[in-house]
Amino acid sequence: MHLLFLKLYLMLFKLQIDSICLIILCMQLKMLLTVNYLKRLIYRKNKIVKKMMFSKKRPKRKVKKNRTNNEKELTDYQKRLREFIVELQLLYKEGYSKSQIVKMLKTTYKRVRKYLHGDPDLLCKSDGRSTCNKESILDPYKTRIKRLLSEGNNYKEIFKKIKLDGYPGKYTILCDYCSSLVSYSSKAKLRKIQPKQYVNRSDIFKYLWSGNKEKINDDIFGKVVLKHPKVKEIQDCINNFREIFDKKNISLLNEFINKYKKSNIKSISGFAGGLTKDKKAVENSVTSQYSNGFVEGNNNRLKLIKRQMYGRAKWPLLKAKIIIKNDIFLPIINQD
Repeated sequence: MHLLFLKLYLMLFKLQIDSICLIILCMQLKMLLTVNYLKRLIYRKNKIVKKMMFSKKRPKRKVKKNRTNNEKELTDYQKRLREFIVELQLLYKEGYSKSQIVKMLKTTYKRVRKYLHGDPDLLCKSDGRSTCNKESILDPYKTRIKRLLSEGNNYKEIFKKIKLDGYPGKYTILCDYCSSLVSYSSKAKLRKIQPKQYVNRSDIFKYLWSGNKEKINDDIFGKVVLKHPKVKEIQDCINNFREIFDKKNISLLNEFINKYKKSNIKSISGFAGGLTKDKKAVENSVTSQYSNGFVEGNNNRLKLIKRQMYGRAKWPLLKAKIIIKNDIFLPIINQD
């Protein structure tokens, strides 16, 4: 640039132009060259005004002229960015993960996620703030989502169905899109308005074990079985086990063990396998009318008293406490 000014100065000196005119011409030429240089570096007009210390009227004309000339052409930065985006998307299509692409291209995870989807020509021109040019992950599934909403499916059911078709996104993206399309489906609106009915596990257990219908009736239990079919298998297991003791039949016990050994529920199959380990004792409990429940209850009570007194007293005090707890009054013997 300095050589250009020197040549112009010598040429004008030969033509014997006044020195004041020469200075003005050189200043104007310098301003034009610097504005063009700053435009190539993608400076905005406000920054050019500050750099050149112009009034706000002058650079508008110069910057606008340059914009109209280079509007269709890509800058050097945009060309480099386009090459980067094309390479990134090719690596992703070949099957590389995002973390692998970060290491291969020596960039950040945020930048990879930003330019992963979309047209490279549009992405290289965008400033990164607007997402109007980017393609959505839901674009291939939008027609099916609208159809499923019109049929009355809720968001979770739609998510499961499009996930089977290969949807790679998250549940929250689907919810945001579906919430803007609720007007397409009157059935979906009605589903949202209807209050949900909740059932506790303890209420289901009471219904299964003792037939308690205070909070759960047969209709509610039928809905639970439709949603969770394993509950029906648990109910059948309880009823079959009770039938063994009601009829006192050992053949029913053998059928129960053989049937529920192959159960898909681990706790039931483990219970059936445990019965075979001590089968004689189980058979005696089925056939005999006597029970050792009274003895086991007393043993449990004695052990509880012993644990409460641990480290505080010896055998005489423990014996006295057990006698008092059982309300046993021994006769007083006078030792004269």
